[in-house]
Amino acid sequence: SYEDPFIRNIVEFVAHDDFQTKFENFFLKHAQKFSDAEEHKFLYYDLYQKFQEMFDGELQGFCRDQGVTKEEFYKRCKEASEADPKAMHYIQILVSSAEYETFVRLMKIMKPIAQSRMAVTKAEEKDGPASPSSAKKSSKGEDDEEDDIEMDNFGADEKGSGRNIRPAAARKGEEDDDDFDDKASKK
Repeated sequence: SYEDPFIRNIVEFVAHDDFQTKFENFFLKHAQKFSDAEEHKFLYYDLYQKFQEMFDGELQGFCRDQGVTKEEFYKRCKEASEADPKAMHYIQILVSSAEYETFVRLMKIMKPIAQSRMAVTKAEEKDGPASPSSAKKSSKGEDDEEDDIEMDNFGADEKGSGRNIRPAAARKGEEDDDDFDDKASKK
């Protein structure tokens, strides 16, 4: 648990299904537009701006509910970071998630998941709805039962506190991305 109740409220807000689902849906809707090419398309930045508007809107809603301004929010986050190393780690990840490079990386991670979901949807449109077990096998593979496509811990530490905009399915089995949270927090 976090020492500062304000930080605890941030964690609960970001961990809430409404927040997580909104961003997961955005990623799934747009991820297929991203490629592995090093050069970024102008579209990426346009989508990032839409993402940033959503993120800022959620942050403004949180601030309004807490009775603080955006400036007070950042001031309290800074103070909490200085007093509580666990809060510092969480806040660094939260802030880095709103950076352009992290956004692009998340979209590229989401691309195969979005493609899998699209394939299942097209198959259902063609052949009718699949049974829950066959849909699961179609989108994830028979041996991949734990690889749920749902939002995982945002800034999760080893103990699994908080939530992560990055989906659980994208986090599992990717050797190159195992240290994503650490890299994101160092930006």
